[in-house]
Amino acid sequence: MTSVVHGLTAADSQEVSVTSDGPSGGAGFEDFVMEVTVPEGAAALRVEVWQDEWAPSENLDLDLFLINPEYTAVVAQSAAGGSDEAITLVAPAPGVYHLAIDNWNAPAGDVATGPVHVYTPVADEGNLDVTPSPTSVVSGVPVELTATWSGLEAATRYLGAIGYDFGAGEAGYTLVTVTP
Repeated sequence: MTSVVHGLTAADSQEVSVTSDGPSGGAGFEDFVMEVTVPEGAAALRVEVWQDEWAPSENLDLDLFLINPEYTAVVAQSAAGGSDEAITLVAPAPGVYHLAIDNWNAPAGDVATGPVHVYTPVADEGNLDVTPSPTSVVSGVPVELTATWSGLEAATRYLGAIGYDFGAGEAGYTLVTVTP
């Protein structure tokens, strides 16, 4: 088995403003919509928001909805209480998705502003190493791998994926999140 590294990739972050259409979700969940591009070969897609990075942050309740490229269906959502929300897809189909954000609990017209972080690790960035690789494996017998990273900027979030290739392409992934 050969371990295939994707990333570690820092977030592509965009500052956005989300205007509520009313409390308890209002009329719909699309208070703000942005495009999210998944490139060919992406091992994962993660979109996330962190409440402490938003203003106002007190009593904020943002919910995330990822809509397919055709804009016909929600493919994933994160709608827990509070605003630490994340959606992660492994081996997503490439295309332009749509991220809808609902400023769920705010009165109509209230605005929350903060960053949306998007990660799409594709290629080996040279900052993540997995050993041993290649390694011999036997079905049903655990194998221990070690992941190490270097050269990352402090206080920056990174996402990577380790793919497992048994000779016919990658058969699965382990996601790696690092915040040095």
